[in-house]
Amino acid sequence: MRTIIKVIAFLAFTTILVQSVYGQNMSITAEMDGNDVVVKLMPSGGDITAQWIDIEVFLRQDVAMPAPSFGAPVVNATDFPGVQVPFNGIDQQGAEAGYRNFWFGTSYAATPSNTYTAGAEYELFRVDAGGDPATMGLEVVFNENFFPTYATVTDGSATEYTNPTAPFYGTGASSCTVCPGAETNYFVPVQVGLPIELLSFDVSKKGEDAALVQWTTSSEQNTSHFEIERSID
Repeated sequence: MRTIIKVIAFLAFTTILVQSVYGQNMSITAEMDGNDVVVKLMPSGGDITAQWIDIEVFLRQDVAMPAPSFGAPVVNATDFPGVQVPFNGIDQQGAEAGYRNFWFGTSYAATPSNTYTAGAEYELFRVDAGGDPATMGLEVVFNENFFPTYATVTDGSATEYTNPTAPFYGTGASSCTVCPGAETNYFVPVQVGLPIELLSFDVSKKGEDAALVQWTTSSEQNTSHFEIERSID
C-alpha cells in the first residue's frame, strides 16, 4: 500500500519559458525560501552550452499588496559565472495599471561558457524580500508589449531564448492569453516547495482492512490542511 500526503499551500509564484531558434529553451520559475524569492532556470529541448549577455526577470504584484523591500540579489556564481542580476527599481520599463513591476537584471559583457543539462534546475539568484513573500503575491511575468519583455535570456551570440507560445513550466502550472493587467499577455502561478518540515511519518496495520497513519511536523508555513490518498499498488 502506498500513502501520499498532499499539502495545500496558499501562495504560488509564476514561471516563464524562453526558447532559442534551435529548439533549445530555458524555463524560469520563482519560489519562496523563508524571506527569499528564489529564481531558477531549467533547460529543456536538449542540453545548453552557452555564454550569456543578458538575463532579465520581472516580478510584479497587485498594488493593494504590501510592497517588498528587496535587498541585493545574490547570483549563483557557480552555475552562472559572470552573470549580473541587480535590482533596478519599480516600473522602470513602463507602468502597468494596478500592478508594481520589479526589474532584475541588465545587459553585460559575454560571460564564460557553461553547460546546462536538460531537465535540471539551476538556481539563478535569490533576493530577500524584506518579509514573508507569501503575503506579497509576487509573480514572474512576461509582457511582449514592453521592452525588455519582462523575461529575457540572451546568449553570447545575441540569440534570445524567448518563446511566448509556450512560456510556462512547473507542477500545477497553467497559462492564460488574456490576463489581468493593462498590457500583460502571459502569467502563470506555480506551486512552491513543500511548506512543511516533517519529523516523522509512520503507517501501521489497524485491523484487517485499515491502516493507522501518524506523522509529526516541526513547522508548517502557508498550509491549510492535509489530504491522505492510498493506492493498492
